[in-house]
Amino acid sequence: MRFVQLPVVALIAAGVLAAAAAPRPPGPVVITGHGHGVTLGRPADPVPPDTPSVSGPDFSTTTQPFWAGWADVAHADVQLRFVTANFVVPAVSCPGAGFDASFWVGLDGDQEGSTVEQVGVDALCNIRTPSGWAPSYTSWWEMYHPGSGGGPHPAGTVSPGDQIAAAVYYNNNTGQYNLTLNDGSRTGPDINTFQSCAAGWTCHNKTAEVIAEDPGGGPHNSVYLAHFRPVSFTSIGVTSRDGTHGTLEGNNLWSSNKLIMAYQGQAMATPSARESGSTAFTATWDGSG
Repeated sequence: MRFVQLPVVALIAAGVLAAAAAPRPPGPVVITGHGHGVTLGRPADPVPPDTPSVSGPDFSTTTQPFWAGWADVAHADVQLRFVTANFVVPAVSCPGAGFDASFWVGLDGDQEGSTVEQVGVDALCNIRTPSGWAPSYTSWWEMYHPGSGGGPHPAGTVSPGDQIAAAVYYNNNTGQYNLTLNDGSRTGPDINTFQSCAAGWTCHNKTAEVIAEDPGGGPHNSVYLAHFRPVSFTSIGVTSRDGTHGTLEGNNLWSSNKLIMAYQGQAMATPSARESGSTAFTATWDGSG
């Protein structure tokens, strides 16, 4: 996903539901805000399929310039239908205007390289202050496909320290994706939207990701990673289409992929080892690129 550099974002917070991350929260979608000052740019996803990888005990390690985190990659003839994670919105500092960082969960994008169905939080350095630049924090969802000019859909403002529960669920009966985000700190509107795969595209449901991202393609596109405090993703769960529940640990249905963000040999963000029974990890900022 990608938000472009613009003046301060002014999005109106709306009513907030409970913070529990449910695959299909009840009630209508609540997405409000006039969106003044927001122009949605072209997203950066997905991770290129030809990035170098090395093998580990039950996972591979991939290095590329704009994702840091963990992904589950389904084996042949297996599909995934659900991914969820909790995280606390990290404080972000701005080395300059337009620096950016996003934190999200989603299906697809890693390996298969076409669509990404995702929901999360963005911190964009677009507020001018007497001492420099400060970030605006926005929740968003997106049904990405290559060339999708619409970009992410902003929902409202969030704040550092907000407790976020995010999930993407694919309903095989309806063919729709339920993208949800609950702000347990009640500073911004929740997201609960039902979306179909874009016309003319195939959403393969082959991977599930929990990611910290440098949006817009990374430094080679002159988009630099904002300095974020370490962000811990917890309560991570993944479900296959046949209903098998799992974590970031590989099994007979999927393997895992550790994604390290680096540019020209310099680390930008690094995920820790999997923790708490492969249901948690921490992403750490290393440099802007």
